[in-house]
Amino acid sequence: MSAPTVSADTTVAALRQQLAAAQCENHLLRVQLGAVVDHIVDTALIGCRNLGEHQPDTAEQNRIAERVRTNVMRIAYAATQTTRRTIHG
Repeated sequence: MSAPTVSADTTVAALRQQLAAAQCENHLLRVQLGAVVDHIVDTALIGCRNLGEHQPDTAEQNRIAERVRTNVMRIAYAATQTTRRTIHG
């Protein structure tokens, strides 16, 4: 009993279909990652705005608030850069 043979055209068609599915999945993952980063940046900006609305009572609280703002924006920037590298290769 011999194994059934598969034509080269059938194999190529199947591989093209798998490639198209993988490319679609890759695109969807990139879109989702972009949405996550947008959310991180939005949250960071809201947090910084909220810190700005509450005037610290002391110089120490002012320094803490400024460090928080700086760190939040660094995280948001790093997330944005990572996403750009991921999306654009």
